Amino acid sequence: MNVSVVFLVVGGLVGFVIGRVSKKTSAPFSDFSNEELSEVHRASQEALTARTALRKDEIVRMMDEAVERHEELKACGLAGERKGINRKDVEDLLGVSDRTALKYLNELEGSGIIRQVGVSGKNVYYTLVGDVEQVAGDSV
Repeated sequence: MNVSVVFLVVGGLVGFVIGRVSKKTSAPFSDFSNEELSEVHRASQEALTARTALRKDEIVRMMDEAVERHEELKACGLAGERKGINRKDVEDLLGVSDRTALKYLNELEGSGIIRQVGVSGKNVYYTLVGDVEQVAGDSV
């Protein structure tokens, strides 16, 4: 039998035993009162809300830069069709999952800060509401 297979089996068994023993002996929040738990929950919600607001601000900042870049390229005759950012841009900027990026974009759109151009797929991008030029064929 291969040595690495033996180590894998033994390691799995040791992990299983430790997990079973620790389940019986620990209750992670049992030492806290309901008031303390409520305070921890409130503080974590505030921190999450603050982080989300900062991330949305970063998306809007990136969109401002995209508009400036597009205008510069347009002045040089090099501008493409896309005038905003897409979900992948947000993922890369913030280091978040596609679902989280889409959540932020949907919240910004719901707040009236940005507008989705395109219906679905790779051609969808988002623009700042104040910087959108209405072009025939744009779909919301």
